Parts: sequence; structure tokens; C-alpha cells
Amino acid sequence: MSTEQYNGYSNHETWVMATQIANNEALYNKVRECYFDGYKAYGTMLCVLRDFSRTLPKGQLTVDFRNDNVRAKEITKLIEDLFNPNKPAPKRRKKNATTNKA
Repeated sequence: MSTEQYNGYSNHETWVMATQIANNEALYNKVRECYFDGYKAYGTMLCVLRDFSRTLPKGQLTVDFRNDNVRAKEITKLIEDLFNPNKPAPKRRKKNATTNKA
């Protein structure tokens, strides 16, 4: 385990979990289901996710839901960003209109 930042996350384990949630359709759908069933934080849905992971074919997930190095706060923020319909969209920078002077 490294203490260096990894692709915007505090460590490699957290990045792997975030990547799996965002890119594995089965896991994404299960996390979404948990979120809308009231499990808003990653820590509260861990038991459900552990049970769910046992139902998947071997090798489909590359994450360990028992890994204490995964930063729950960062994964909860990801989940909130993915599924909270009331969260405002990020503000975009307005491009300055440029005029061509001939």
C-alpha cells in the first residue's frame, strides 16, 4: 500500500474500487440500487455488496470489499456524484467569444 495519491484518489485500493463501481455494470447497478434503497454511504452498503459479490462469476470483480485501505469517504463522494439527482451540475467555464478582425 502506498501513501501517495493515485489518479486523484488517496491510494491505489480506493482508485480500484472507484474504477470498478464506475465501470462494472453489475456492481454499478447494485450500488445504485443500494443508494436508492437508503444506503447513502459506502460503509453502510458494504454488507450488501459483500453478499452480492459472492453471486458473481469468479473473476468478474477485482475488488475486495474487506479491504480496510479503501477510503470510504472518497467512495461515498463518488456514489453521491453518480446518483444524487439533486446535486447541481458542475459549472462550466464560458468561452470568450472572439471576433476575427479583417
